[in-house]
Amino acid sequence: MTAKPPARFVFRGNSMASGGYLTRLDGKPVSLPPDITTVHGESCLPPSGGISHSIREEPALAFAPWITYGRCETRAEGITTPDGSRKTTVYTSVQKVRVMTRPSPEDHVPGVRQIAVEAASIALTVESLHPQDGQPVFRLSKPPVVEGLALQIQRESNKPFIVTPIELVFNHPLVNGYTMEQFEREFMGDRCFFDQYAPFFRGAAPRFGRKPPRNTSGYAVTSIVQGFKLGDKFYQGNEHVEPGFGRIRFGAMLADGSSRRITLLETQFGSDPAGASSHGGVDTNGVWEN
Repeated sequence: MTAKPPARFVFRGNSMASGGYLTRLDGKPVSLPPDITTVHGESCLPPSGGISHSIREEPALAFAPWITYGRCETRAEGITTPDGSRKTTVYTSVQKVRVMTRPSPEDHVPGVRQIAVEAASIALTVESLHPQDGQPVFRLSKPPVVEGLALQIQRESNKPFIVTPIELVFNHPLVNGYTMEQFEREFMGDRCFFDQYAPFFRGAAPRFGRKPPRNTSGYAVTSIVQGFKLGDKFYQGNEHVEPGFGRIRFGAMLADGSSRRITLLETQFGSDPAGASSHGGVDTNGVWEN
């Protein structure tokens, strides 16, 4: 009889600091030639694990002044713990993020010349622990950092931007040590728990007594941000639509039984220029082969 080979774990931890691109500028479509880099600060683990570390002190920015950011650093680490579990830690950070566009007449914001979203510093560290039996757990090993986050509006040329600060409220059991099985059990059986977290799922409307909705790929689409304060007003949820700019999304998360993918700041901006950007992203997962 041939002995059964030991269980093998396949690591898949990744992190991304910042990236973005334009799709339209000065009324013309913008293409992406293969020699243009739109993402800076990337770390990726091979199946065997180990350490991947990247630093970009001064990234070459192809779409300045519309999409700019400074120092980027990422790290992905995959190791075996003394009890045989597999531990993955992914880290991302970026400084001086700024995404800007110009409203068009169709946006109906007369007197506004430019609108920007800015953050002085963004950082995220997520740790996952995959035991040999049972589902993995995921934790924010450090509090997320989104410092100096603000919406900026310029109404006249050569005049200062009007700055409105944005403060995020972070909280979600799926990055606080809950397995997906534990989360689903409380979501279906605890009415208070359901009422607290159901509003943050995208897709089909959640129903008490049923599992959280999943998309066609099997992921729960939700957020680690439960609400945000824009100036003096508080809003529940993780998205803000600003006329003349577009959509701003905070802390978006894709989750299933074995993975969490989180991005702290995303923009989809229209008018002219139009484009998209992502900042502070991690993806921590992995799987036992046997």
